[in-house]
Amino acid sequence: MARLAERAYFGWRRALAVLAVAFSIGIAAQAQEASFSFVAVGDVPYFAWEELRFEQMIEAWNRENLAFVLHVGDIQSGRDLCSGALYTQRRALFDRSTHPFILLPGDNEWTDCHRQTNGGFDPLERLALLRRVFYPDNATLGAQPVELRRHSAEFPENVRWERERIVFVGLNVAGSHNGLRVSPASDAEYEQRNAANLEWLAAAFEHARMQEVRGVVVAFHANPRFEAKPGSPAREGYDDLVAALEREAHAFGKPVAVIHGDTHQYRVDHPLPSAPNVVRMEVLGSPGVGWTRVTVSPEEPAVFAFELVQ
Repeated sequence: MARLAERAYFGWRRALAVLAVAFSIGIAAQAQEASFSFVAVGDVPYFAWEELRFEQMIEAWNRENLAFVLHVGDIQSGRDLCSGALYTQRRALFDRSTHPFILLPGDNEWTDCHRQTNGGFDPLERLALLRRVFYPDNATLGAQPVELRRHSAEFPENVRWERERIVFVGLNVAGSHNGLRVSPASDAEYEQRNAANLEWLAAAFEHARMQEVRGVVVAFHANPRFEAKPGSPAREGYDDLVAALEREAHAFGKPVAVIHGDTHQYRVDHPLPSAPNVVRMEVLGSPGVGWTRVTVSPEEPAVFAFELVQ
């Protein structure tokens, strides 16, 4: 009954809005691709004052000409109860955005929920609840949702979309070592999800090469510790992802932007020496409350530009 109530609560207006908005998936190539900007944000809101600030940011975004909002995860603090009530509250907050709102999972809302400070929940059960609340269909969040391409019913949080010959791919890669070392069940879940992530990433780059797009954006929550040595404890849960990113980006040869959160340090750099076409942007996180304006100019050599807004 709870699952049916969730669907009923969110379903009626989403169905109407999705019919009213088209989201540029499968856009035909044009003589010249137009520049556009989108919001990248994450690791916020944690506390009451941050929630108020987040509401103000949504109001500001609604007044701007933006393509969409991308939240890379961590929608609550590491001390908040991983409750369905909080998830529903956050869902209502994100639905205030008049721009399509894409949310990726962070560690605070599922992989860390086994901690007593978070309620001592089963992380896999919390992930299932997140999927029901935030990914019940193929639409984004927001007051005017639009459709995305989702990986599968098993991994609906893995998404792909396109705009102006730029391919965007979102993955469920969370902090706290990507959910490893919590329980045997969590380790088994990691193996399945990691394989799905690698498959989805490879498919996105294959699509990008076949369509001869201008660039690719890869987004997820975790800081994968690009600077750490493969096989080191810091890289646990991320070795396969980093190797795949390096391999795919090198083969692609055009600009690739990797957007993530997790360690709450805004930065823009080139973390992969063997793939200098990769630019990494980490979003600002709590207690810093701000967002990054990502401007995409398909006709420019660098394609991606970043501006921190506070």
